[in-house]
Amino acid sequence: MKDKQSKKKQKDIYISSTVEDIFDYVEKNFSKADIHIHSDFSDSAASIEEILEYVQDKTTLSAIAITDHDIIDGALKAQRIVKEKQYRFEVIIGEEVSTLEGHVIGLFLKEKIMPGNSAHETIKEIHRQGGIAIAAHPFFISRLNNVSDKPLARGIGAATLIQEKPEIDAIEIVNGTPVFNRSNIKSKYFNRLLLFKPEVGGSDAHICAAIGKGYTLFEGKTAQDLKEAIIKRETQGLKDRWNPMELLKYAYSFLPHFARIAFFTMLLGPQPKQTEIINFPSRIKIRRETPKDSEKQEEPSYQNTH
Repeated sequence: MKDKQSKKKQKDIYISSTVEDIFDYVEKNFSKADIHIHSDFSDSAASIEEILEYVQDKTTLSAIAITDHDIIDGALKAQRIVKEKQYRFEVIIGEEVSTLEGHVIGLFLKEKIMPGNSAHETIKEIHRQGGIAIAAHPFFISRLNNVSDKPLARGIGAATLIQEKPEIDAIEIVNGTPVFNRSNIKSKYFNRLLLFKPEVGGSDAHICAAIGKGYTLFEGKTAQDLKEAIIKRETQGLKDRWNPMELLKYAYSFLPHFARIAFFTMLLGPQPKQTEIINFPSRIKIRRETPKDSEKQEEPSYQNTH
């Protein structure tokens, strides 16, 4: 009996030691990157200087990407300042491109990508520059109406994800925006059911307090390490919690924009709900049990609505 207890104790010590070793390894060898940040070069309240100071002093991020809507000027400025001031983190040139189907993020860009083209053409241009193409918040499609020049969040949706599966490099399964939890869940499970693409996270920050609320965990320290980790499918999208004060700051910063789009939505009506018909691969069998008889199953039509 004593021998069994002694062996069990030794086993428990070994397991505990192994777990601690894993945590130590992750802490020493893995880094965080926020690859979806906006500045006042597009629709953010934060200047490039404020963003960089916040990342330096308030976060443990090793890399960030400035991904303004349809412009890279802010990212270029940020990269230049980081090199001049020798900050401890790196800046990736990014852009959240408005395509005909929705938003696609390009990382590691050299030139601005023009908006208004198809997702397919946009992804091809990102790859031509040696960049990484990411589906941003693919299942969040706002039904609010906005006639101003400030864009609304618009994902590319399920049909485009399937159509562009061979070309898309990664899926944003974690977007740090507080109201995106449901679309995050959709993105994660859709990817793990059908797409099998690398998973990343970003804050989609429009104020400094939001930076790092969504992030990508990767092995290494540099932006190049991040790029290689995405290509190898060795990243994980994670999120950090919002505290009440940060949520108040976010709501306050968004209030003027929300009031404007709420006015136009009431005036013009909401955008119609989009329904996508998806041709699932034959190997995918979707079944559900009927409430009355658990033994009977029915196979629904292959239709996805979001």
